[in-house]
Amino acid sequence: MTFKQLVTRNILRNTRDYGTYFLSSVCSSAIFFIFSLLFFHPNLSEELQGSSDTIGAFANVGMLLAEIVVVLMSFVFLWYAFSLFLQKRKPQLAVYLTLGMSRKQLKHMLYLENLLLGLVAILTGILTGLLSSKLILLITQNVLNLDKTLKFYFPWQSILLTFVIYAVLFLLLSMFTLTKLNRQSLDVLKKSAETSSKPPKTSFVKSVLSVVFILVGYALAQVAAMSMMSRFDFFIALGLLLACVLITILGTYLFFQQASVWIFKVLKKQDRFLNHGRLLTISNLMFRMKSNATMYFLISIIASIAFVGIGVSKSIGSDRFAQTQGDSFAYVYNYSMPITEKKQDNTQFEAYHQKNLDYLMTELTDAGFEPQKLELKTADIGLELGGGKEEYYSAISLSDYQRIAKILGKEELRVTDDSQAIQLAQTNSQVSTAKNKTSKVTGKIINQKMKLTVSKSDIQTTIGFFSPLVVVTDETFNKIYANLDYEQQPVNLIHFENWQKSGEVNAKVMKHLEKENEKTRKKEEEYLKSIDNENYEREFTDDEVKVVNQIESQRFFMTSLYQTWHLSRQANGMIMLISVLLGTVFFIFSSSIIYFKLFGDLEVDGKYHRSLHITGVSRKHRHKMVTTEIIVMFFAPFVMSSLHFIAAMTAMKFLIDLPVYKYVLVILSVYLILQLIFFFVSRFNYLRQLDRYANPYREGSSFK
Repeated sequence: MTFKQLVTRNILRNTRDYGTYFLSSVCSSAIFFIFSLLFFHPNLSEELQGSSDTIGAFANVGMLLAEIVVVLMSFVFLWYAFSLFLQKRKPQLAVYLTLGMSRKQLKHMLYLENLLLGLVAILTGILTGLLSSKLILLITQNVLNLDKTLKFYFPWQSILLTFVIYAVLFLLLSMFTLTKLNRQSLDVLKKSAETSSKPPKTSFVKSVLSVVFILVGYALAQVAAMSMMSRFDFFIALGLLLACVLITILGTYLFFQQASVWIFKVLKKQDRFLNHGRLLTISNLMFRMKSNATMYFLISIIASIAFVGIGVSKSIGSDRFAQTQGDSFAYVYNYSMPITEKKQDNTQFEAYHQKNLDYLMTELTDAGFEPQKLELKTADIGLELGGGKEEYYSAISLSDYQRIAKILGKEELRVTDDSQAIQLAQTNSQVSTAKNKTSKVTGKIINQKMKLTVSKSDIQTTIGFFSPLVVVTDETFNKIYANLDYEQQPVNLIHFENWQKSGEVNAKVMKHLEKENEKTRKKEEEYLKSIDNENYEREFTDDEVKVVNQIESQRFFMTSLYQTWHLSRQANGMIMLISVLLGTVFFIFSSSIIYFKLFGDLEVDGKYHRSLHITGVSRKHRHKMVTTEIIVMFFAPFVMSSLHFIAAMTAMKFLIDLPVYKYVLVILSVYLILQLIFFFVSRFNYLRQLDRYANPYREGSSFK
């Protein structure tokens, strides 16, 4: 037998063990290839930049970071898997050394095995990515809500990058793992398969600290969320969030290293676990928890990150969230008139804006929508609160608010006192603050004799103002409006059902109206150039001010709820896409490691169950014992990561008034279903193999 034949036969002989390692390598290289495919796509960046330069830049950075994360995850998990595999093969390697193989030849053999397996995995991963690329492009197009189709192209850059990166990765894996192997003696290799019979050591203090750290981490997450909501210093909130993450990670590590083992030690001493084989199950679980603690820790933390990433993107990618970020209406059209002119002199300017509004209403109607238009009178006011403090608001009448509430389907308000004003929430944090805390401010209206007491409401309504919106009685509003120093133009609000489906008509009207605004801007530039004052280097004359004001009166400010939602969907669709792909890598890695860890101890467990069979323990009872152990092995990290996920989303609930727990339930349910399928498949195969060891003379056994 040649050396190359030995390498090939070793791989084929260890198909079951190498299979999980190979599958993980294929999937990670395939997903890295998919990220590269999207990163180098000639149209994807252009399509996203067509919506927003920021979204385009975010997509490029996101894909690049995702590729880096995939490579790092691949290195950590594949290194861990390869180390486990070598640990199992050490007695076999000791035989090779005993038979006269030199250490150099042994290392060379393992080196070639890993490189051959890696090469096949890389090529298979690239081929898998190529075959699924059209489907991936279609999914990406839908997730990112792109207007144009992402065409298929031959991704030679992605192929080259994937091959080079993963070739280097497998070279590094081989170097690091074989360096450690080189330092171990022959006796160590022979004894590596022997398991320790000594009970694992634990510390009660560290066990308690693990739970305390986790609970403190959860509490810090809530405090960080509330500090953001209360407008604390950003860096304080960021520091709390960082402390929360670090403390939770430390608590998770200590829990699996200490507390989990300590719990089984305590259970072992209970009388009810001394019969029906429960003591054997508890003892096995105690040893398994200690030996697998690092694996459970890694899976729990990375699962938590994947869950939170998908949960956050799912929450803030909804149309309900978009409605809380921009204006509450489908369109808000606002403009101003020259404050030095009388109303009758503004007819031509009002006609210009009315023409734009008529165009917008006509296009929406022709597109099959039923738009409702509302002209809203507003009054900008300031309140003197005492101590030199001032607060500024935009006031609207109660009657106008009730019309807004009817159009938007919001709750109506009651304002009975002329000195009372109710402030509407502008952001999600203000909604949460109003729900959890009652606060009022009282002050005198600047330049007027009236006093107002402003209380906060948890009803969120935004119509394009930077100042908070307050609702006052009709009588109070009329008094305030009559005493204004200048006349404020009404804000035009347009809304209709199914605005989420207005993408085509929205693109048309926004393009047309942006051109109108561009004409006004150019007209102003040309005038400033004609009077040689482009950079505002000198003061304007009265006549020049008049002309500039007239030009500015044709300028308008318009917002589109669909555009806000569209950009939000693209940004969060990108987060969702990255999170799901990374989550897929994680799920495959974690499943492969658990599977390998389970079957890696099959020979030792087989001898143990052979002795149980000889002593009279029934097959049914042995299966029950093993099933309990496998359940803990498969679902302990899931339970821990689920708790972390729920704590994170609870903190998010403080910031965003959305049904986040519904998203939590959906995400955990999907993962649980996949994990259950994997559990039953693994359990079936493991019990079948274990029975062959326990009773080699049983019918159907391959060990007869």
